[in-house]
Amino acid sequence: MRPKHLFAATICLGLSGLGLHTACGQEAKFPTFQPETAVAPNAFPGESVSQPLKSGFPQAAEKEEQTAAPVESIEGVGTLLQSLKLEPTLRDGQLDVLFEAQLDRQAVEVYYTVSLSENLKTVKVCAWLDPLPQGRIPADHLLELLTSNREVSQDCHFGFSRSVQRFLLETTLENQNLTAAQLETTMTELAEVVTRTWAVWATSEWKTEPDRVTRKPEFDSRSNNVPDEAFEMPVLR
Repeated sequence: MRPKHLFAATICLGLSGLGLHTACGQEAKFPTFQPETAVAPNAFPGESVSQPLKSGFPQAAEKEEQTAAPVESIEGVGTLLQSLKLEPTLRDGQLDVLFEAQLDRQAVEVYYTVSLSENLKTVKVCAWLDPLPQGRIPADHLLELLTSNREVSQDCHFGFSRSVQRFLLETTLENQNLTAAQLETTMTELAEVVTRTWAVWATSEWKTEPDRVTRKPEFDSRSNNVPDEAFEMPVLR
């Protein structure tokens, strides 16, 4: 069996009174809780983004019992996640959860954040990727990431969180007859996209340019007070 590979992903959902885990200081593993902490880039043996992807998600299981109305609170979304034997953590009105996707070749663990919109019409599922690397990033890497949005899927897209300085992959579900099977399928499909597009978002593989450093002058050339040793007389040869 191939080793599991860990990624950061987040799911923004509101949960309370469900026996859910709550945010716990330094024990938190999600980037939503540690914006100032340097995180080593992840490595993932994924495939090229140019390879064809499975289209269309989520697809709920046929035998899943659907609810008669939209989920009316973050608690309801948390209940669905718990029915999948997951352990979501409530933090700032959203849910962080670790999900293991069983893909064809290996099991992949992804960190998600799930959130419910204020008007209760949509549920956003966000998978966390690599942090922004230090140094100046060549434009071609960012352009490739943006271009890949058209190749990945019509249902999800890459993005960037300025607050935690991380790249992400997210999608939005309609909060209508939402089921646990839909959430599970969505997280599995996102994990597959994360795997296939590793070469695009893996910042550990990016070549960054050193920051430009401006050298402080030893004296002001506009001043009349110039040290004698600052210049040498030209020599005619």
